[in-house]
Amino acid sequence: MLALLLEHPGEIVTREELQSRLWPAGTFVDFDHGLGSAVGKLRQALGDSAQNPRFVETLGSRGYRFIAPVTEMEQDSIPSTVESRRPPAQLPAVGSAGLIPPGRPPRWRVWLIGGVAAAAALAAALTALNVGGWRDRLLGPGGQISALAVLPLENLSHDPEQEYFADGMTDELITSLGQIGALRVISRTSVMRYKGGRKPLAEIARDLNVDAVVEGTILRSGNRVRITAQLIRVNPEAHLWAESYERDLKDALALQSDVAQDIAQQIQIKVTPNERQRLQRAVAVDPEARDAAELGKFHLDKGTQAELDSAAGYFRQAIQKDPGYAAAHVGLAETYLARTPIYSSPRETMPPARQALLKALELDNGLAEAHAALASVLLAYDWDWKAAEQEIQRALELDPSSALAHENYAAYYSSLGRSEDAAREMRRNLELDPLSVGAGTVSDNVWTLYMAHQFDRAAEQCRKDLEISPDYGEASNVLGLVSLVQGQKQQALAQALKGAQLDSNTFDVELLGAVEAGLGMRSEVNALLASLKQRSRNEYVCLYELGVIYAAMNQKDAAFSYLTKATASRDICMIWLKVDPRLESLHSDVRFQDLVHQIGFP
Repeated sequence: MLALLLEHPGEIVTREELQSRLWPAGTFVDFDHGLGSAVGKLRQALGDSAQNPRFVETLGSRGYRFIAPVTEMEQDSIPSTVESRRPPAQLPAVGSAGLIPPGRPPRWRVWLIGGVAAAAALAAALTALNVGGWRDRLLGPGGQISALAVLPLENLSHDPEQEYFADGMTDELITSLGQIGALRVISRTSVMRYKGGRKPLAEIARDLNVDAVVEGTILRSGNRVRITAQLIRVNPEAHLWAESYERDLKDALALQSDVAQDIAQQIQIKVTPNERQRLQRAVAVDPEARDAAELGKFHLDKGTQAELDSAAGYFRQAIQKDPGYAAAHVGLAETYLARTPIYSSPRETMPPARQALLKALELDNGLAEAHAALASVLLAYDWDWKAAEQEIQRALELDPSSALAHENYAAYYSSLGRSEDAAREMRRNLELDPLSVGAGTVSDNVWTLYMAHQFDRAAEQCRKDLEISPDYGEASNVLGLVSLVQGQKQQALAQALKGAQLDSNTFDVELLGAVEAGLGMRSEVNALLASLKQRSRNEYVCLYELGVIYAAMNQKDAAFSYLTKATASRDICMIWLKVDPRLESLHSDVRFQDLVHQIGFP
């Protein structure tokens, strides 16, 4: 790259010329990324800056220009120390690339290329050793990288049918890096909001509160897969590292493991021996099974009942192809958990979810996502707080950046009335997944904050969620419940009506009923209850929320009748019984204490 620029000092070398000279036709390479990587490494070796260049100037999409003074040196004037260290005859990389025309003596190129190579080697050595603080000076101001976002890998095939594969590899890279305790890695659900966008890195970094980003591309060709990745510090912006990796498709997990290890090494983050061992752990997976599982994740993310059916089918196909593929069992469990409590009763979904998760952990006890998901079942369905906490802690031991584990921990604390502990875990969850909205298996952010009686924080989070996703109905509903507690009656009704319109499923309609009952709208509530009972013939209706509505209308017998039925059906909302602000009128009743005893709160 440098030699080609120096052939034309002060002149533009076009991108087309660079491509034809550096990468012959038919080369399997991502040209844009490879060129950017080469320029970044060259600038790093020269101590140059893209913003204030002293050597290499970028001219938009046209090409590059070497702007520093260049002096040609005769062969005889090259210092003997340089010649003896790296004589012209030992520059095969330059000659073989066709950068020095046949028959033309290298002359000044030998001196400049050798000098830059020596400078780059010295820089690399000092970076690794950080002698006298040289690493910090080489990387410039900005300090240690402790927070990282892996942006969605770009699918170079431009085949929409391959998007699921690119998304899956992004997810696995995030999971691998999340195992490093000293590094905060942003969750997949937040980074996926930047898929296909062109937002400046500085803005992304501010949105996610990170020090650096990893971006790259992926290309799948037959049974081969190639990833190019680069690490960019964002404040001030600096290209720190880039590399390309190519493997057989069956070794794709090992490929992303290599990428994660190299990134950890480049940012000089502390990696414990156990973490290093987990990073190096990668198993071969049947390519067809992997494909099916990635398609399962793709449909799982969409969240509708039909998409969840498709996702479950793909995960079962993956398990059939490779019964030992633990992640496919986790994916199948997640399709069951995602149905609860909107589409299916807990008795239909939780037992098969538990079975799939236990099978996954039997195959691989080191899967953090399996432990975190199992905690959801233990807490929300089994009401086993001790076992749930153990699984949460194990998940966080394996993956400190597991947003789901922190979300479950927040729900765990909130259900026990430990509101400050719940708020702390929710803050950690939001640090890891700042742009995520949507209900988790046990709860989501706004619901947990409401149950923790953190009403101001819950209202703030509702508004933030609605700013991110204006059609998120549950945030509107919870904002309605918070407004009701705070005495803002008109806003309470407006938000609850909006939530039920956005998400017309039975659960969100029940939340509207709770607000209307709290406002004394008896006729509207009775009509709503009649509609829900009619829908219950074909759809799942949360019995706990029916009990809440009757409690708000001061019909205690009906309220306890439905809460008793909810207990018998293992309704996942029963974990909120002791802390739900809407049920405080029932606390003095002996029947309430009987329910608390049946559920077995610690």
